Amino acid sequence: MKHVSAIIVLIQLLFAAGCAQIQQVKVTYRSDPPGGTLYRLNGELLGPCPKTLWYDLDTEAMARAHLDAKGLIVRWPTGPEKASREVIRILTNVTNQQVIFTQPKAATETQTDTVFADKTKKHLRADQPENTSENPSVPQAVGSGLATIAAADAQLAEEMIKSYTAAAIQGDAEAQFNLGTMYDHGRGVPQDYKEAVKWFRKAAEQGLAEAQFNLGTMYDAGQGVAQDEKEAVKWFRKAAEQGHVEAHFYLGTMYANGRGVPQDYKEAVKWFRKAAEQGDVEAQYNLGMMYSGGKGVPQDDKEAVKWSRKAAEQGLAEAQFYLGLMYADDGRGVPQDDKEAVKWFRKAAEQGHVEAQSSLGLCYYGGERVAQDYKEAVKWFRKAAEQGLAEAQCNLGVTYLKGEGVLEDYAEAYKWFLLAAMNGHKNAQKGKELLRKKMTPSQIEEAQRRAKACLARDEEGPTEEKESSETTTEQPAVARGTGFLFARSGLVATNYHVISDGKNIHVYFPKADLGFDATVELKDINNDLAVLKIKDFAYDDIFSQVIPFGVKRSSTVQLGEEVFTLGFPLGELLGKSAKFSDGTISSLSGALGSANLFQINNPIQPGNSGGPLFDRDGNLIGIVVAILDAKFFYENLDIIPQNVNFAIKADYLINLISMLSEGPSILSRKGSLQDKLQEEQVNSLVPYIVTVRVR
Repeated sequence: MKHVSAIIVLIQLLFAAGCAQIQQVKVTYRSDPPGGTLYRLNGELLGPCPKTLWYDLDTEAMARAHLDAKGLIVRWPTGPEKASREVIRILTNVTNQQVIFTQPKAATETQTDTVFADKTKKHLRADQPENTSENPSVPQAVGSGLATIAAADAQLAEEMIKSYTAAAIQGDAEAQFNLGTMYDHGRGVPQDYKEAVKWFRKAAEQGLAEAQFNLGTMYDAGQGVAQDEKEAVKWFRKAAEQGHVEAHFYLGTMYANGRGVPQDYKEAVKWFRKAAEQGDVEAQYNLGMMYSGGKGVPQDDKEAVKWSRKAAEQGLAEAQFYLGLMYADDGRGVPQDDKEAVKWFRKAAEQGHVEAQSSLGLCYYGGERVAQDYKEAVKWFRKAAEQGLAEAQCNLGVTYLKGEGVLEDYAEAYKWFLLAAMNGHKNAQKGKELLRKKMTPSQIEEAQRRAKACLARDEEGPTEEKESSETTTEQPAVARGTGFLFARSGLVATNYHVISDGKNIHVYFPKADLGFDATVELKDINNDLAVLKIKDFAYDDIFSQVIPFGVKRSSTVQLGEEVFTLGFPLGELLGKSAKFSDGTISSLSGALGSANLFQINNPIQPGNSGGPLFDRDGNLIGIVVAILDAKFFYENLDIIPQNVNFAIKADYLINLISMLSEGPSILSRKGSLQDKLQEEQVNSLVPYIVTVRVR
């Protein structure tokens, strides 16, 4: 059985790096103890816990970095119910969140705010009483936790640290746990895994299940302590014996893989089942795979399908792909059903599952289970091929060889055969050898150039450069993009793709002719942003005035508004001084309606990436990120797009700045250029524009 994925791309954007936009967030509502049922405050039944709800994100919610959902309530068969406040705040930059409703011990117990946490990280409790102090800005010792911290200003975070520390020293287990979590995540304090372990251990030794689980993950990852799988198992077991769902799952994986304990599939099944029955999506999928492979249980396709379906319906791409295979493969565990197979392949493919993308492409190519559509086949083959799947690379080469769904192009076909052959695909090697006989030397040379360019994007540079680097001790720093200083402490913003593959980062101020080493302080890979911290930086040694620009949210930006950029197009080939480029806001959204981007018509070149986009008053409103691929449009549509470029909205940089201790002072800073001529604005801003170099 081949594997597949969906949709043809008529517009190909050359993003120097991706700018994925979150369209939905998933929140899983759990009850502690299990057995609760979730309702809306108006009495509407939503279903038994754990219950997963999906929330659509609009532009406004993404700009605010949160949305407010209607309040919810959990009722148990016996005992008091537990309600949230009237609204529940959901973070938009965490795609997989959970809320735990803990049943009060008495019906009169104070209601609590819910707390969100990324399921893949450590967890904060959601059963802490709300703040009842006279000063609402100062939390109680057992506070509302990580979600509140993420949205709080620096002063509130500092007060929370003080409160937690005071209570933790007095032996409050929950305060110890929350303090450990803050050190673990670097929220309100510098990230310090050793301190996190210290406080997790204190809470764990008092029997707090969440702390026991987190301490286990620290031992498993070797963060703050020497890696020790046996210790990890010890603490996972303690938490699991108290009913901690994630601990059940982790303990199952340790037994399944023989890590910290002898490999024991029956024990693995036991712990996976405990987590799966409480709705843990990964445990449901793993339990399905144990039935599929007959490990620890008799082989049973129907049980495999049953548990995989539960995970697939919660959105797990691996489970969706597996379910598609079962429907396609002569109905293993289910009646054979082409429509259902394609349905589940598509769901997984749209989440980026590479084998599902390839499988969907094959369905469209062969007209199996769907109407034959070569363009759709090409679309899904390309998605999988660009992720490095050899089979998809070979199949994409075939479409270019035959001109099916694309213009016939021997060089492009040879390129994909070459890449697939490098990944071990035997048929691609044969196809490459046969095609070579039909090609001219110049076509072969072009195909090899394209393949090398593809490898350069995926593997830190062309093969020749990697080989030559063996003869030198250190590669020289190369200008990769633009950045700009936005804080006196030496913070610089740029695109993440500019520095993503560099071992060393160097920031150069051309106006002052000074360079500094820098490190990554914060990053947002989805929105292609990075905040750099300059080492040994003294603002007053370079500048005699305050930073002249403020940071402005996108809600105030108008279509057609005049804007300008400063940066280093083509790196330093055009000289070391910053270059000016003016234009207008062409659209308030990016390609295909991307809400995190502006479309601008300013002339932009490679090297401008990471540079600032200013409005007519000299305020920062965006960060330059992308241009359309003119070569693609010319080869496929016989047109050359002119000045269709993109910038990330400043809202997403604001989200990062808000996480800094100095964030409030940066964001409250007003620009001083609104009454100046544009020439004066540019002269004031140029000293803050930097070249970002990496090696």
